[in-house]
Formats: sequence, structure tokens, C-alpha cells
Amino acid sequence: MDLLNAEYLHNQLFWTTLSFVLLMLFMWKWALPAINDVLDERAGRIKDDLDKASALKTEAQEALAAYEKQVKQAREEAAEIVTRARMEAEQIVQTRKTELETEISRKSAEAAKSIEQARARALETLHDDVVSIVVTATEKLVEQSVDKKTASKLTDEAIKGLVH
Repeated sequence: MDLLNAEYLHNQLFWTTLSFVLLMLFMWKWALPAINDVLDERAGRIKDDLDKASALKTEAQEALAAYEKQVKQAREEAAEIVTRARMEAEQIVQTRKTELETEISRKSAEAAKSIEQARARALETLHDDVVSIVVTATEKLVEQSVDKKTASKLTDEAIKGLVH
């Protein structure tokens, strides 16, 4: 069989062209629309998925913004509470300090007054004792003539008498 025979080549060319045209017609009429429908459907699903993803992204960003806002508010409230607590603590410390200073001043004044009263009583007692000693010593001196030794002895006896 001779492949380059003109009659055979012409026949082969006709049937190949006819088959190609029919195949193209079939593809254009039925296969291409089906393929386009599948691709359009797939593109629609992809577009829907992208839209949903975009909506979810927007929603997530809004949730994140709300969360950050709440965190910021919580931090501000915490800082405010700490500041308020510090101020209250300082006020309590100042009040207590003032009360203590007042109490110390009052007790110091009472102690000074008590010391002054004790001093006055001691001076009064000392004065009374000295008067008593002088009186006793004078009485003893008047009774006899006294030398230094006797005067010292009499004074010691008078003091012992007051102590007992």
C-alpha cells in the first residue's frame, strides 16, 4: 500500500477533516458549555468562599478591635483603681500620722505636767524635810552647845528620824 498515493491521500484528507470538524462541532455545542458551566460553578463557589472568608476576616478584626478596647478599658480601670488606692492609703497614712503626732503631743504635755507636779511635790517635801531638820537641829542646838561634830551627828540623827 502506497501511503503517498494521491487518491488514497485525498480520501484520507477528506475523512480526517470531516472528523475534525465534527469533533469541533460536538465540542463547541455540548462539551464546551458543560465545561464552562462546571468552571463557572467552581468560580462561583470560590467567589462565595472568598466572600465568606472576607466577611469572617472583617468579623474577626471587629472582634479583635472590641477585645483590644476592652483590654484597654480594663487597664485604664486597673490604673485608676491603683491610683485611687494609693491616694486613699496616703490619706490614711497622713491622717494616722496627724493622730499620732497629736497623741504624742498630748502625752508629752501630760508627762511634762506630771513631771512638773512630781517636782513640785518633791520640792515641797524637801522643803518640809529641811524645815523639820532645821527645827530639830535648832532644838538640839538650843539645848546644848554644839561643836561641828555634834552638829553633824544631830543632823544625821534627824535625817534618820525622818526616813524611818
